[in-house]
Amino acid sequence: MGKRIEQERIRNDWTQEIVANKLGVARSTYANYEAGKREPSLENIKLLADIFDVTTDYLIGHSDIRNLFDKNNIERINLTDDKKVELYKLLEKMNKEQVDHILKTVQFIIKN
Repeated sequence: MGKRIEQERIRNDWTQEIVANKLGVARSTYANYEAGKREPSLENIKLLADIFDVTTDYLIGHSDIRNLFDKNNIERINLTDDKKVELYKLLEKMNKEQVDHILKTVQFIIKN
């Protein structure tokens, strides 16, 4: 995870001090996150994801997709723009359990 947060910091052209201030921790604490000497709390992982505009799954190495709604990812979806908007509007209306169910269903369909 340290490598990912370092890459995101560099991508944003920020110093460790800037990210540490945004996160509300000492620079040395943040530097230890990047070096892999310390693991951020779950709350700080969520904050880092918000700061860098990436998913928590991406930060912890569970996914290589930085942001689900990144324009490049959306453009790769084989749907017309109208269908993409319709899908997004439907997803916005769903609660977490419904979205999880939809994701599991789509994963099942793709695997089979």
